[in-house]
Amino acid sequence: QQVLTSRRFLEKRPMCLNAELIYLEDLNEKISGRAKAKAFLTARLMPLRILSRRLGLDRIKLDDVMSIIFTSGSTGDPKGVMLTFANHFWSALGSAARLGMLPSDRWLSPLPLYHVGGLAALFRCCLYGACLLLHATFDLDEIMHSLRHREASLASLVPTMLHRLLRQSEW
Repeated sequence: QQVLTSRRFLEKRPMCLNAELIYLEDLNEKISGRAKAKAFLTARLMPLRILSRRLGLDRIKLDDVMSIIFTSGSTGDPKGVMLTFANHFWSALGSAARLGMLPSDRWLSPLPLYHVGGLAALFRCCLYGACLLLHATFDLDEIMHSLRHREASLASLVPTMLHRLLRQSEW
């Protein structure tokens, strides 16, 4: 068993897990430029049916657990909520139906991947083949730069982030 997590999350909520921990912060450093290029070309050129089989996607059932997201703990201790592939899939479909979603979209997300909104943006972009502009933290100047120069067409923000963006005099 493997658990995809972040050091930041485990600092806030220490726990003993009987699994191999894969830290999100380390992933980018471990993947070489050559491996990224190979993955990109494979994803673009290989027929979808073969790629799905090769990645084991044909063995995934919609009721399989995809993630465990912890609640904020606003009414007590944080609780782990098991979300299935169906939860993420139908959420992505609903989002696309409401907002629209195209492979040419660029989704901006400063939400951490241990937040349901951050994970949802990642899943949507993977499902629709769109670009994810993932920020490690909410840095107002960096977010403004992404909106202006990186052509973000959609964004995932919590209310406080949106409020700070709207308070900017340029808006």
